[in-house]
Amino acid sequence: MKKNLLRAVALCLAVLCALSMSVSAALIVQKDTACPLDQFSDLDSSAWYHDGIDYCLKNGLMKGKSTTSFDPSGKITRAEFVTVLYRIAQSAGEGFTGAWAFNLDYTDKADIPEYAFEAVAWCSMNKLVGGYANGAFGPKDPITREQFAAILYRYAEFMKQDVSVDENTNFLSFNDFWDVSEYARTPMMWAIERNIIGGSNGDLNPAFSATRAEAAAMLQRFCKLNEKTPDAAAGGWQINEELAETKLPAGAKEAFEQAMDGMVGADFTPVAYLGSQFVAGVNYAYLCKEVTVTAQPETKLAAVVVYKNPQGEVSVYSVKDVNLAECTAESETEFLPANFAGGWKLNTDTAQLPEGVQGAFEKAMEGLFGVGYTPLACMGSQVVAGTNYAVLCTAKAVTAEPANALAVVVVNAPVSGGAQILRICGFSIY
Repeated sequence: MKKNLLRAVALCLAVLCALSMSVSAALIVQKDTACPLDQFSDLDSSAWYHDGIDYCLKNGLMKGKSTTSFDPSGKITRAEFVTVLYRIAQSAGEGFTGAWAFNLDYTDKADIPEYAFEAVAWCSMNKLVGGYANGAFGPKDPITREQFAAILYRYAEFMKQDVSVDENTNFLSFNDFWDVSEYARTPMMWAIERNIIGGSNGDLNPAFSATRAEAAAMLQRFCKLNEKTPDAAAGGWQINEELAETKLPAGAKEAFEQAMDGMVGADFTPVAYLGSQFVAGVNYAYLCKEVTVTAQPETKLAAVVVYKNPQGEVSVYSVKDVNLAECTAESETEFLPANFAGGWKLNTDTAQLPEGVQGAFEKAMEGLFGVGYTPLACMGSQVVAGTNYAVLCTAKAVTAEPANALAVVVVNAPVSGGAQILRICGFSIY
């Protein structure tokens, strides 16, 4: 019983930290008529830092030091910066699928604030941050400008963003370029070239600590680099919260049919309707059966997004093949040792849960708290010592302001009876 309870807590923590569903590596900018800087007595909405802090507050990247103070001139610590970076990662669909499964071995682990522990663990696991030579992490140390650049660079590389550096970068034009640590030289060149970091009176000041206002400005520039066009980046997704049916809402059905007219290379048939996003127009998302038009047709599952602009013109915005193996690959964050033998048999005909899957899903959910999962579609099954089922779900945190996300819950139904959750993976539409 105790083991199941601990497992349930771990699962809930994993998804609570990853419930921000993202359509890209960029954050979704929310419209707000009030300036969020006005709530802090130490901020001036006409100051140079307005745009950066405004962006970070609106997108939940940074918070005030108190309800009335932001402390723009205060130094941002390593723990604080890593926490902000983790929020960016979560908005891009990254983050732990197995919270607390990574064991930190920093000598000052006890000094890491509770709010930053998971962020430090995830960033350390993915080698975005590391400790000092003495084995400490230094969570309370102010982050330097070159550390800031190096960590952002590693994150961009991790997210497979363009980190190339032009040979003509003006890095050598700064008076103190030799003061940049060797590990940070390429990251600093990258950050300068992309206008994330600039100089002051001809100096880079790599060892200077970044203020909270400077950090906000640099984070805004970084996030803006990877934002989608307005057609894809405005508004929030309205996730379907009921067991999906092949029958589509009228607007989504019409848009899908128009978008598929003249499509070549593959035939797409909706299996489930996932939701919509109001932008400059509207995006519709579908889980589809994809059959390649080739000499040897291949059948797949794919997430398809169709965009309808304000003029009524429709186009396919994106097609992302679904790979169930990604949800069953061995990793350091497995909740239970699992023998994922055999291949996955995709369910491409109907979203409805096959006989027996509903019961196994409900049994596996017993004792799980903190997050509620509503099945939308059974995506496939896998014969092991029993059967594994991959169920696409709406995940909703049990909080005062619940947010919806999509997740794939892998349930194992042993031959001996019962059921258990093997894995929960975030599901990104893009």
